[in-house]
Amino acid sequence: MEDEKYVLHDWKGRKIYVKSKKESLAQMVTETIINLRRFLVTQKIDELAKNISSIEDDAEKLDVLNETVDYTSLKKLLSDKLYRVL
Repeated sequence: MEDEKYVLHDWKGRKIYVKSKKESLAQMVTETIINLRRFLVTQKIDELAKNISSIEDDAEKLDVLNETVDYTSLKKLLSDKLYRVL
């Protein structure tokens, strides 16, 4: 790979330790998956918000609102895992 041609110069001698790519790869994959799920949940919330105005039945509107609240709490949970503030 292109970036591996550069070598850190004696950082260990100065007691500065850098993680290798293998150590941080699992964390980056996990964060990417959670971020994608958060994005999809946001799209679902937006879709529900658009469609709620076309619903006539009050009971069905209440169901959609409850579903929106559930998705919003899921989005908050995913954001907490990513250490992001809503």
